[in-house]
Amino acid sequence: MSASLQRIAACALALGASLLVAAEGTRDLPTREAEIETPLETAKVRLLGRRVADAGAVDIDTLVVPEILPEPDAVEVLDGRTFTFKVFRQRGNQGGGDAIDRTVTEGRGNGNGVLEPGEEATVWVRLVQGMDAFDKNTWHRCKVYAESPWVTEVADIEEEKQREWTSARERTSLLRLSDGVPHGTEIPVLLSSESWSFHFTPDVRYGTLPLYQAFQLHTRHLHKYQIRVP
Repeated sequence: MSASLQRIAACALALGASLLVAAEGTRDLPTREAEIETPLETAKVRLLGRRVADAGAVDIDTLVVPEILPEPDAVEVLDGRTFTFKVFRQRGNQGGGDAIDRTVTEGRGNGNGVLEPGEEATVWVRLVQGMDAFDKNTWHRCKVYAESPWVTEVADIEEEKQREWTSARERTSLLRLSDGVPHGTEIPVLLSSESWSFHFTPDVRYGTLPLYQAFQLHTRHLHKYQIRVP
């Protein structure tokens, strides 16, 4: 384990202990944060208390920003503009699929593709290779994470589900940039996008017959990005 991961683990254990102490006599836990200095950047660990179990244990959700992240192949910002994307469409539970055209109009602004003060926008990234072998150079929506006070998520959008979908699909952030952000400000954000594919279990049997059960796998893709205020 690297030194930075050791520090993160130690901090998680320490905060977990403090949460248990703070929760004594109550069923709800407060939210605690800690900043850990890593060799490349500061990673923030958020410990979100859910419920204290009968035995006194607690579930802790930990979100850690990786130290090394790639930049996206391409980014499009929809600030009231219309754009036609190549998106991946599954053929069904037999696997594979095709890239199809999808025209989208989202956000609120002057439509020049730049998030400016007072505007609202969604962010899309192009993935060179998605999880499915046929998912190449297609566009995917982004959930955006930012610590800057100048950026606010005003809506959490979920796409319409496709075949065999059992949970939220492509959660997307609708961002709003504050009216008062100074010109020239650079805001680092984390872009999280999703790709998917079907997988099979031909070795599972139901009696004497093989059971070809298809199930869906998902991959999250993380990229670093800078919002530059003109």
